[in-house]
Amino acid sequence: MAPATKRKTKQKVTPAVAEEPTTTIKIGETDYTLVNANPVITSKLRAKYKRSIDCKEFIPRQKQQLIKDIIGPYAIKHLKERAKFYKLDYLTARVNALMRFYIYDIDATVGSIFSKLKEAGIKIFLHGGCVRDLLMGVRSADIDIIFDKDIQSIKPLCEKYKWPCSVFMVKEQYINFGINKGDGLEGSNLSKTFMTPLFQHEASVNDLAYDLQNDILIDVTGFGLEDIAKGQFRLGASPADWAKWAKTDAKRPFRYFKLIEKGFKPLNKELHEFVINYIRDNWEKIYARPISANYPISWIKQILIKTITQGEIDETTGEYKFGPTEYKLMPFLQIIKKNVGEDIFMKIMANFTEADLKHFREQRIITSETQYINYKKMLVHQLKLKHTPAATHSGSKTKKVKLVAG
Repeated sequence: MAPATKRKTKQKVTPAVAEEPTTTIKIGETDYTLVNANPVITSKLRAKYKRSIDCKEFIPRQKQQLIKDIIGPYAIKHLKERAKFYKLDYLTARVNALMRFYIYDIDATVGSIFSKLKEAGIKIFLHGGCVRDLLMGVRSADIDIIFDKDIQSIKPLCEKYKWPCSVFMVKEQYINFGINKGDGLEGSNLSKTFMTPLFQHEASVNDLAYDLQNDILIDVTGFGLEDIAKGQFRLGASPADWAKWAKTDAKRPFRYFKLIEKGFKPLNKELHEFVINYIRDNWEKIYARPISANYPISWIKQILIKTITQGEIDETTGEYKFGPTEYKLMPFLQIIKKNVGEDIFMKIMANFTEADLKHFREQRIITSETQYINYKKMLVHQLKLKHTPAATHSGSKTKKVKLVAG
């Protein structure tokens, strides 16, 4: 009987897993590892910029140490869960170009101002819409920075280098370095960006910062860069906190439309419906009412004149004057008209003078000023009737009420 032959068994070969390419950089005493960012984000950014880019993300397990090194340990609590950190060569190139930008009402370049702030031991970060616009490849109307020192430490620098610093608000920790607010360089303490819950933050594409010490993009919500790449936006707050987000700052639901104006789309229809309904449901309660007894100007007029155009409003008469960013008003009104409904738009336009309504008609924002003028007259008449003291027989003194249109 022939001896049995042994069968040769094939050994299973486990395919080698390609290690993800990494990059290492040193910040402080720590070596940080970076990997290629999400390929979907990279691909869409390449298509947007029409060029190759190098986008790296810091690995999550080193996040807390990174926050400590580039910002400070006080920011770990609010950034450790969702924030993401990137190195993006295209953005760094854009920031470097921004340093050469000359700000006329300060009589200095952006780079020279930043250098002097750094020399004084101040950590500075580009912030908000400025970073968004740099990522989109467009020039920002103004430059916003945040810094790690109390605003009081900035004042001596304004005096030393003869920066105008026309607005200096200690309580709010805000400074306007130039003359015209909203059209130059503004700054504030970083606590509102890095040390507050997400319902107090702006939309994802505005909730970005750029560390000028280490050239790192800080994506506070973790979705900002992705949303810019995809042309969309969302709130950092969860849907359960959307009402808190809106209530924290009455201007926020209207800033939502600025993002639509810039070509972004809300992540979903639920967000859009929430904003529209919030404005509608709170029109009489918030937007049509005076901001306070000491400042009897309605919120909507404040938003239109002071927030959008950086203009002035006489709190006694309600008369207004557009400011240096008046050019922002027309496109904003066009977007508002498309989204809020005719009834709310009518109430918004009632805040303008007959001369401005005529101008809006000439610019095709409205088709006829007559209906808006008549509506405005009706509102003024109703306001007078509402505050006309009723005749009484009690002998009590009637109170005089200051009326301010709008």
